Amino acid sequence: MAGWRARFFGRMQRGASFRAMEALESRVLLDAAHGHEDGDLHMLDAPAWTDVPAALPPVTTYPLSALPALSSLPGAKATLFLDFDGAPAVANWGTTGAPIIPAYSTDTDTSTFSDVDLANVQEIFLRVSEKFSPFNLNVTTVDPGVYEPRKTLRVVIGGNSDWMGDRLGGVAFIGSFTGGLGRNTIYIFPDYLFTGNPRYVADAVAHESGHAFGLRHQAVWDQNGALLNEYNPGDASRAPIMGLPYNGVRSVWWIGPSIVSSTTIQNDMTVLGAPLPNGFGFRPDMHGDTVGGAGTLANVDGGSFTAEGVIERTTDNDFVAFESAAGMATFTLATAVNGPMLDAQLRVLDSTGTLIAAANTASLGETLTVDLAGGTYYAVVASAGNTGDVGQWSLTATLPVPLPPPPPPPPPPPPPPPPDDGGGSTQLVASDLLARATGGSRVVLNWSIPDVAATTQRLEVSTNGGSFETLANVGVLQLAYTTQTLGVGAYTFRLVAEDGTGGSAVSNEQSIQISAPTGRLMGTNTLIAGRALDGRSGRPPAVTTATVTLPPPVIDALLFTMVALPAIGDTQLGLSALPGMTLADDWAAVQDAQQRRLAVVV
Repeated sequence: MAGWRARFFGRMQRGASFRAMEALESRVLLDAAHGHEDGDLHMLDAPAWTDVPAALPPVTTYPLSALPALSSLPGAKATLFLDFDGAPAVANWGTTGAPIIPAYSTDTDTSTFSDVDLANVQEIFLRVSEKFSPFNLNVTTVDPGVYEPRKTLRVVIGGNSDWMGDRLGGVAFIGSFTGGLGRNTIYIFPDYLFTGNPRYVADAVAHESGHAFGLRHQAVWDQNGALLNEYNPGDASRAPIMGLPYNGVRSVWWIGPSIVSSTTIQNDMTVLGAPLPNGFGFRPDMHGDTVGGAGTLANVDGGSFTAEGVIERTTDNDFVAFESAAGMATFTLATAVNGPMLDAQLRVLDSTGTLIAAANTASLGETLTVDLAGGTYYAVVASAGNTGDVGQWSLTATLPVPLPPPPPPPPPPPPPPPPDDGGGSTQLVASDLLARATGGSRVVLNWSIPDVAATTQRLEVSTNGGSFETLANVGVLQLAYTTQTLGVGAYTFRLVAEDGTGGSAVSNEQSIQISAPTGRLMGTNTLIAGRALDGRSGRPPAVTTATVTLPPPVIDALLFTMVALPAIGDTQLGLSALPGMTLADDWAAVQDAQQRRLAVVV
């Protein structure tokens, strides 16, 4: 009948070649029916099953090369390679060798992957990654190419175990990761695991890998030392990976008596993480166990923050630091979505390490809502402390966002426009003009421009009360001007700005009085009849050059006057000079005995 699943139970007969295998684990992960132990060969009788499915719709297929490249911990010390795309025959595996193994498939087409196949591969990878997350081991679908003992364990996942003469879920040699008959390769048979069901395949991978890493079965013994069950079934909440893991919500690494004897206690995680024989050890801690080694929350959007990590041991505490404004904060701690092992607890501490909130309920994850005063805080993720409470976690925090600062006050309103000056523009503003006289009869003018409405501006000057005339055209960004030397007189200055459309503005007027300089004798030469000015004797020429050199310093360009003393009928000579200049002029020589002195005054 379509949709019915029929199971056929029976004990399979072992062949002599299987009895020759040493420490070989072969498991069918389908039912609570238990097998038996024959020397070092552990074998479980398995129910076969047949599906009679209804007609299925067409499915999209992908080449085997479409297998996703997945890795849980790149760069780890060792690799657990999940080989889904089939494997060639191996002549030297065990004592019998292994045949060609087809690719993983949930249907009869092993030459391609379907959407279901690829989705299952993803889930199997995630489940197996969770089981080995506490260890420095990279679970991957990427073929490393070389399967070196103590470096890579190859897990071939595909087909069925008919080539072994039994209906099995998986097979492994105990300790084969380090070499030996198992060639650090194990086989998982999804055809006998409810047609590749992801949970059963993943648990089979973890179980058989555990054997390759040296683990035996977790068993049940009575108080008299009699074996009750080779595969410890655990309970409804959790069960040992190395027992019968399907009854519990969680399959975890266990501490308990192994199949060896009732007094041989096997701590699965201690064996897996020990330096020998496997050598990969525990995963490096992603977050410190104290405030000083705390990680940080990563901002996702606004007030949303996240962090993730792994609890490697039940004694591990992962500290995560964060800053928060005052207000209500919500924390949501989740464990792995697929095949979680961790039962976690959550605490929130203040900046001094004082506990302010905690959650440790029956749920695997936790939620906390805390009223924070603002400042530095720490979220601490830890194991609930029971055997096997280890694995991956993710934390999401919604923190109060500080209020934005108040907006700046609006700018003051602009000043009212000046009255219209009659030129057709009210945009121009007259500048404040300042004037000061300097030595040398020059005037320095300064002004301000409060706006950029002017297109041209000019300085005007009125001399001795006359009409204003243009002194200089100056740029609209210019703020100062120095006049040339001015003669004695009264000067009035103003600045005129124009906007190019007929509008203009006129500054205030500034008046300056330029007075004649007070004479100061700078030096003299004496004209003596019959002697040149340089002191040589003899009749001077008709023209003698009188030369006077001005001694520095003189602070500005000044007006110098060279005169003959006494000036009898001679015209004074006005010269303009700078400090250090030499003044010279020609004077008629005196033919009589009268002496004339040539002098320079300032």
